Amino acid sequence: MAHPAEFPPLPHTPEEFTWPLDVLKAHDIISVGYERAAALLRQEEGDPLCLRIHAEDIIGKLVPILEALEPEVGDQEWLEACAHALGALTVTLHRAAAVADGVETTKLKHIAPIYLERTGQKPGRPRKVVDPVWLADAVSPHRKLTLQAIADGLGMHRNTLRNYLKLYGVYHRYLQISDADLDILTKKFKQGKPDSGLRYLISFLRTHGVKVQKERVRQSLRRVDRLGQVLRRHMITRRQYFSPRPNSVWHMDGHHKLIKWGIVIHGFVDGFDRMINEACEEFQTQWNHHPISGRAGNDQTPADMRLIGELKYGKYADTFDDDVHPEVLETYGNSIDLDEAIANDQAHNVRHEAVGVAETKFPFRSERARDIFVAALADVQAAGIIPENFGVAEAEWEVPFYGESENVKIGQKQVEITLPFPIWWPRAVAWVQALDLMVRIQEAERN
Repeated sequence: MAHPAEFPPLPHTPEEFTWPLDVLKAHDIISVGYERAAALLRQEEGDPLCLRIHAEDIIGKLVPILEALEPEVGDQEWLEACAHALGALTVTLHRAAAVADGVETTKLKHIAPIYLERTGQKPGRPRKVVDPVWLADAVSPHRKLTLQAIADGLGMHRNTLRNYLKLYGVYHRYLQISDADLDILTKKFKQGKPDSGLRYLISFLRTHGVKVQKERVRQSLRRVDRLGQVLRRHMITRRQYFSPRPNSVWHMDGHHKLIKWGIVIHGFVDGFDRMINEACEEFQTQWNHHPISGRAGNDQTPADMRLIGELKYGKYADTFDDDVHPEVLETYGNSIDLDEAIANDQAHNVRHEAVGVAETKFPFRSERARDIFVAALADVQAAGIIPENFGVAEAEWEVPFYGESENVKIGQKQVEITLPFPIWWPRAVAWVQALDLMVRIQEAERN
């Protein structure tokens, strides 16, 4: 609904009557606030924060003044016009703030690691079944998610989640590793990164599938690098900058001004020639798996926070496979086997033309030949043998993949018929196996 250009003036009164000063002052306050909010909407790029502040001021400040004017003015039609103007302006302000935020929701595809399963014929609450692949990834050693955080994201109780973990056999709280083996991994990490500390060591261990208590990692670091810890704590040497050669010193800096919107940018540069190359990938892997302290991180890794964020708020369609159309993802979701899901959905649409009737019911001349055919076919199918010169074997495909569509002339038009690989290729293999054996046996009978 559109809001009026101006706030309604006070009702007309007889010449001998004038409005009290308080009424005029109250009307002036509402009119000025209304005009300022409407002027903000006429700007090309409005600030969403300012738009929301003006909308809140209308509800919190101007509406109470209008309610106080009701007994003083006494004109119900005028009061309804004023309420309509303020309400329409408030709605327009909130809509403009949402547009100014630039939040894109049209491509969001929600992750669905849970599906409902009906366990009986009687009505009742269906059972929730968790995807074992997603659950195994959520509790894998390289993540630092609590059971409560995963349960909240899935919308189930922690005890129910623990039962599924036991059912799938994917939950192991901590790895049983000796202190000696842990010290070996710590030494390997310190050799490559002598100046890194506890949190990056935890990230290194988790990326290698080692999940141990933080205190054990701290004690291992003290055993392996006690002298280095003391030296880094008490000795600071300041010197003039010098880089002798390329790849001798790399520098990193962060940009946190967009952190309010969840964006943190890090840049890396070679100290010698200011060149950036693929050496950032190693840091990216370790950064994404190191725990972040503070109220925002809550000791979770960026990869953990991304997993829970995708579960709660969804993920954009263009973060899935680039060659899958967004409408296909919207229909079938982020299925593990998208080809099989499409094939199952189209199975009831598969139609075949009538096959011509053979001249005889029996293709062989004797019962013994038929028995040989049945036994030989079973052996060929068990061994997975695919006959040649039929275009079914992988080496005989005209393109790097098996053709999954074919144009069929129906009337005056060419119609493309989809032939999903999981359905049609096994049928083609079985057909050529039987056809090849039948021809060979028939030739042997004729000879």
